[in-house]
Amino acid sequence: MANEAPLVSKPISLEVLKYIPRYDGTPYKLPNFISTLQDIYAVHCDETVRERDSNHWILFRAAMSHLDGPAEAVVLNNSADHLLDIIRILKKNFADNRTVPDLIAEITIMKSIEFLNKLDEKRTNVITRYKLDGVHNPTLTMLTEQLDATLVRTLLHGIHPTLGSHLQVLQPKNLEDARTKLINDCSIVLEQLRYNSTLDVINKNDIRRPQNIPHFKIPNYEPPKVPSKPYHNKLSNQKPHYNYYNQPMR
Repeated sequence: MANEAPLVSKPISLEVLKYIPRYDGTPYKLPNFISTLQDIYAVHCDETVRERDSNHWILFRAAMSHLDGPAEAVVLNNSADHLLDIIRILKKNFADNRTVPDLIAEITIMKSIEFLNKLDEKRTNVITRYKLDGVHNPTLTMLTEQLDATLVRTLLHGIHPTLGSHLQVLQPKNLEDARTKLINDCSIVLEQLRYNSTLDVINKNDIRRPQNIPHFKIPNYEPPKVPSKPYHNKLSNQKPHYNYYNQPMR
């Protein structure tokens, strides 16, 4: 029978714990918080680590102390006595569980209104500049009408071609008119775009798809590449030291 490999000494350090970010329940911050905990857990709580039990207790307490607001309340209201319990509870309560096609379809629907809102913001900036430069009526009215015509053309060319063509037929006079017509007269087109966009993402790897892809398309979804945590570079050169948190795991 082969001898078992000797245990390695890897006491967890305060320097490592400093890399744990705070988490308050905001969904987009959850992946970074969880991945940091998982990376530290993998290095310091492996079966080959002599201090794995005490390391886990220290990491568990550190994770709890980095929770704020709703995240802290939810974990405290659930019986968590292991780091993996904390991760499970946070995922269940704060992760956005919609599928990638659903999320991208939502972007497709919202894009036209969000683009219009940006243009409207720029319109306000230009008109404010006119007024600060001392432009008054009737010149201000004339320049505003010219600006509105330019912004409507920009909107029509900046949104989905199908939606732009449909909206152009409705002849919006300005951005506010375009907003009203998008909401009241373009619902069928928006719903069709939502359906087609969702199918496009689901079938992005289907070899039967035609190759003549239209001008507007949703980019293929790829999970983001998580960069390696900076503390990994320090672990190899880190010397073991006295750990004053040396408490057994419950």
